[in-house]
Amino acid sequence: MGSRHSAQFSCEATALAVRHTLEELTGRLADWAVPPDPRVELAVAEAMNNIVEHAYADNPTGRIRLDLELLPEGVSIALSDRGVAMPDGAVPVGSMPAPETLPEGGWGWSLIHACCDGLHYERVQGANELTMVFQQVEI
Repeated sequence: MGSRHSAQFSCEATALAVRHTLEELTGRLADWAVPPDPRVELAVAEAMNNIVEHAYADNPTGRIRLDLELLPEGVSIALSDRGVAMPDGAVPVGSMPAPETLPEGGWGWSLIHACCDGLHYERVQGANELTMVFQQVEI
């Protein structure tokens, strides 16, 4: 990954718009010859769906911004929204639920933590800023 590339996407905070934005994101990475890495799509999908479901639960007109940057060692993806702040002002710890209970939900933050090589959250001037870093996986 030689030269620096960056891109910005914006979408409504809806499940369908999230799906389309993920398609744009993976298409852009392919255009840049970044090898497919399922961790990226999984973590970004989980985080964006959390924004739709929780940050904008009471605001159907919310928007999500995604900033993509190609780094020498991988990919950085920053998500920004103006929804409700994270509980306790921090990324949830993300402990895996007990598999024997087969819960329908509760896996998201555990998956995000497992997929990311770096994860940072802060609330800045009324906006949530979540940055995920994925180091390049050698195949």
